[in-house]
Amino acid sequence: MDLTQLRYLRAVARDGSITGAARTLRISQSTLSQSIRGLEEELGAILFLRARDGVRPTEAGALLVDRAEAVLALVEVASSEVRELGTDDRGRFVLACHDSLGSYFLPEFLSAFLERFPRIELVLANGSSAEVREAIVRREVHFGLVVNTVPHPDLVILDCYHDDIQILGLPPAPSTLAEAEARLLAGTLIWPTRGPFEDVVRRLAARNLLPEKRISCGDLGLARSLALGGLGPVVLPVRVAENPVPGALVRLHEDFPSFRDTIHLVWRGDMPRTRAASRVREHLAAHGKLLDVRAGYR
Repeated sequence: MDLTQLRYLRAVARDGSITGAARTLRISQSTLSQSIRGLEEELGAILFLRARDGVRPTEAGALLVDRAEAVLALVEVASSEVRELGTDDRGRFVLACHDSLGSYFLPEFLSAFLERFPRIELVLANGSSAEVREAIVRREVHFGLVVNTVPHPDLVILDCYHDDIQILGLPPAPSTLAEAEARLLAGTLIWPTRGPFEDVVRRLAARNLLPEKRISCGDLGLARSLALGGLGPVVLPVRVAENPVPGALVRLHEDFPSFRDTIHLVWRGDMPRTRAASRVREHLAAHGKLLDVRAGYR
């Protein structure tokens, strides 16, 4: 049994005549008769009673016609919805990023985007950049904001915006390099245990500027809180440090090592190219560009 047979069945029931239904369907009478006969053989039931004035459904035929009407209605609705996905601002997408990144990127983006596109549903997911990237590869996430990612044959990777990992502390900032070095060496250095942060720490060590008191921390939010609590200088991305209170932490000195982060917008290359997907992608990229302009990146 297939959809064509169900459409033929519905046409015969509506017309009450094999001849009339064949004319409506623009097929031969023999083709239509063979289709109905095939259904009857498959189901082991007579579906129509033949008479001089046409045909009428049996009890089994009437039951199948009812079900066919329901199935075909669902198929028509589904077909319409699928066609609209390509031309309508409607869809559901999973957007993922690290929670510290999302805390400053998402509020303004979501507020503007959801007001403009109320029929596009965004579901948020969190994880490390590596976890987000792999979730996109596994098709669990549609779009991800991923820091310093590496190429993958299944992924499209777009430079979205930038950030700087710096050595920060409570204000006021030291006025000279010597004061900054003394303050750094006297404090407890807080640093997240991840690649770029460790690079900054190694470069401090190469300049004999690594404090004796150090504490590693896997969570960026906790590292910021420890620094704000006065424990000591911290190695953090500037955007994370400035959220939610800009200026609460300041760069100790511009001569200290830093690391330029690139935050990428990532999605699968074989993602269906619907209008709604394009809306999400374009507006994520535009918001990233806006963040760079505000921060003075080129």
